[in-house]
Amino acid sequence: MQISHYDVLFTHRLNKSGDFMEEKQLEVLVIEADPERIASIRQAMQETAFARQPLFARTLAEALQTYTTRQMLPPDLIFVNLSPGMTENWLALPSLRHDQRWSAVPILALSESNEQPLIRQAYQSGVSSYFLLPQTDSDWVPLLNHLNVYWRNIVRLPKPRN
Repeated sequence: MQISHYDVLFTHRLNKSGDFMEEKQLEVLVIEADPERIASIRQAMQETAFARQPLFARTLAEALQTYTTRQMLPPDLIFVNLSPGMTENWLALPSLRHDQRWSAVPILALSESNEQPLIRQAYQSGVSSYFLLPQTDSDWVPLLNHLNVYWRNIVRLPKPRN
């Protein structure tokens, strides 16, 4: 059986000699306040091997404080809930984008809103992608599978900076 390039992208990557390479799991920060949603995201990330051990925080400000206190390198990706009413997260975006250590980290906005003014505001605030929050727990797995292919196999992420 011959393996196509696309089969490889959706499973594992091959090195130049055609052998499977060890895949690095992403370091991911998830900003979410809803405990049920956190459990759903955590479960889906485990199922899809999306992130080694995602760090969860209720707000961006809380996450930045944790990273600073623990002197941790920024993650590879940030998922942040930017639904209407998540004012603290909206207010923290500009400072995150102006901080040299965090400015290159892609921010994936998740929201309950499909309103164009909110989507436009999110992109103008520096998010890299905007997604509607999955409606059910089971919707997280296919979303993360697609994001896994994109963020681990297609794009190249910058190395974290001190």
